[in-house]
Amino acid sequence: MAGDKRVAIGGASVAQLALQAGLVDEIYLHIAPIILGMGKRLFDQIGPRSIQLKHLDTLDTGDAQHIRYEVVRNES
Repeated sequence: MAGDKRVAIGGASVAQLALQAGLVDEIYLHIAPIILGMGKRLFDQIGPRSIQLKHLDTLDTGDAQHIRYEVVRNES
């Protein structure tokens, strides 16, 4: 969230940069049974540190699965 507003990121390149910068609170994945064959992998270039996700919710609509994760912050 940006203050009291929600911000959505719809492309792998921008999402990777936001994950690297620690700016992502939640990830919503929408998985449909379609193989496109091309494109950029969402979690390919996120940097050297691992990112831990906590499963929050899954909705199966029959046409797709919609999965929501919280990005776990490891404050050390």
